[in-house]
Amino acid sequence: SRGTRRLNAKAAEKGLQHYTITTGPSLFEVMISLKPVVDEKKVLNDCAERMVDWIPQQLEHLGIFGCVDPDDDCFIELETNQLMLAPIRIMSNVWPYSYPELGRRFDALHPILFGCITPCQGLSSALDKDAHLIKSKVFSNFAAVRISEDCDLEEAKRRASKWLISSQRLKA
Repeated sequence: SRGTRRLNAKAAEKGLQHYTITTGPSLFEVMISLKPVVDEKKVLNDCAERMVDWIPQQLEHLGIFGCVDPDDDCFIELETNQLMLAPIRIMSNVWPYSYPELGRRFDALHPILFGCITPCQGLSSALDKDAHLIKSKVFSNFAAVRISEDCDLEEAKRRASKWLISSQRLKA
């Protein structure tokens, strides 16, 4: 109902005031079902290569960033009258005081991460052979990083810690 939405918005506003958050990202979640997927590695590689140039030019100024996570068990969760994609809820994985860091750093390692070139280059450099940087041919400040499926995630998290938000709130 409209009253519930207003109450939820007011609670979020009070929470941001409590943490003195003045900037934060807007969330846009997308789920694409590709069935049957014969070769997930090829799909992810193609996705990373293509996504850096498909974003409409009108959206460039928004500083789009995020991740791609394949998941067979993706489901929609009803929470406080809002439909949400449960496995990819970045905003619930970090503390509100970290919201301004999103875009300059990532919440965690994902198979594909995308956004401004600086954090993408930094992450790719930190991970060396375990990551592939794909720069946009259309936008000067946009790139994606494809994380190797063979990399040791715990070691990769340690090497990439400068580019990751503290994982204290992340779910196991």
